[in-house]
Amino acid sequence: DHHLLPSLLPHTHIARQARGPRCAPTRRSATRRRMDSHDWGGSASRREGRTESVGGGREYFEILAAAVTAALFLAKVIPLFVFMALTVVFWAGYAAFNFYFRGFGVTCHRWGFRIDNIQQAFIGPTAFSAFALALLIILCMATDRKVFVTGNLIICIVLYPFWGTIQQFLVQSMWMGNLSFIITKSVQSTVLHQAIETLSWELVTESSMSDLPLDAKNTDLDDETLENSHGRIKTAVIRWCVLALVVLASAGMFGLVHFPHRWLMLATFVLGLPWSLFFLKHRNLFPLGFYHGVVGSCFYFWWLQEDPLGG
Repeated sequence: DHHLLPSLLPHTHIARQARGPRCAPTRRSATRRRMDSHDWGGSASRREGRTESVGGGREYFEILAAAVTAALFLAKVIPLFVFMALTVVFWAGYAAFNFYFRGFGVTCHRWGFRIDNIQQAFIGPTAFSAFALALLIILCMATDRKVFVTGNLIICIVLYPFWGTIQQFLVQSMWMGNLSFIITKSVQSTVLHQAIETLSWELVTESSMSDLPLDAKNTDLDDETLENSHGRIKTAVIRWCVLALVVLASAGMFGLVHFPHRWLMLATFVLGLPWSLFFLKHRNLFPLGFYHGVVGSCFYFWWLQEDPLGG
């Protein structure tokens, strides 16, 4: 059969004719590379993100760098403005390094600076932030705290999301995102995705096997089925426990960097729990940074009764 010739004789002249002439990909590949390097989480990131891996121990370096940044902030061994300047220079340089060697689109997608799923990513944080603000107002009224709107509050709501996005980048992308990658060895399939996957597994227990009619039972098959089901149950429990530990590690880091302010530590820890799940689900920093700034500003002015701008 002439259709089998290319596979049977892969190096022959007949096979080359059957496959057709090769296309010259040089110009198109160069154009596509230029497009991919400026892609903010679009087609290029979807193409490369499925198999993209950090590799080379880079995930460990990023975890260490995020931890050192948090430790220096807590230690206060250098003036705050010097710390902020050094932090900006270091992380901006690291970002430029990744943009150059890994590509702008791939790096932004892996870190969570993406717009391809912006609508879906905003749904969860928007709903939770509305609930949090409503609860905050109720608690403030119950404890005789004033709920007010000033010019400085509006300025904070406008400016704070930029700083909130930087914090979420360090906590979610550099810290928790790399913890998830070390466990799953995948950027796209996070510990949350692997835990949710277990909900669709079909599990068989001894009670369900006993409900089968006698003529439908097979002892060897039953034992094998139960053994497989027990293994899946064990795997599911492990995955959900790992997810809980990763989320707690992220929320704990988020709360720890606000030491020794106990109210801020408590509020950021609570906020960090759903924020971690949202990032593991959509891997998008923009809604997290935005509502971090909005909720944080209102928390400062209404609950703490403080004006960070000094007004």
